Amino acid sequence: MNRTLALIAGASALLIACTNGERTPAASEAGALTELLTGQPWQVRSLAGQPIAKNSRITLQFRSEHHRVTGNATCNNYSGSFELTGDQLQIQLSAVTRMACADPALSEQEQHFLRLLAGSWRIEFDQAGRLLLRGEDTIVAER
Repeated sequence: MNRTLALIAGASALLIACTNGERTPAASEAGALTELLTGQPWQVRSLAGQPIAKNSRITLQFRSEHHRVTGNATCNNYSGSFELTGDQLQIQLSAVTRMACADPALSEQEQHFLRLLAGSWRIEFDQAGRLLLRGEDTIVAER
């Protein structure tokens, strides 16, 4: 958590210092954001304003090599690719395992997450260092 906050502060300072009233190139922003996104997995806490089920786990792990995203969607694992331009994140899923969820509510949560995830997002971080993916809805995750 402290590492995440330090990276956020450092990236913010870098972006402000490099700007000097001019727009920072998208590649620089994407590099700073890639640094913040990659590393330890993110634990999803809410989807579209609703907390995830207590007996479930949804994760996001961004890997800078080959721009891969992987994780657990509740009952199944997924993988795909991501592209970052400025603060805009595009996620494309390429594979999802096919295990059935024992609980229909968990299956519904998983399908909702997978529908949301594959698409375009604006990346933000709140003061607590949580990752906010904003698009059609919002996904909130923390480390």
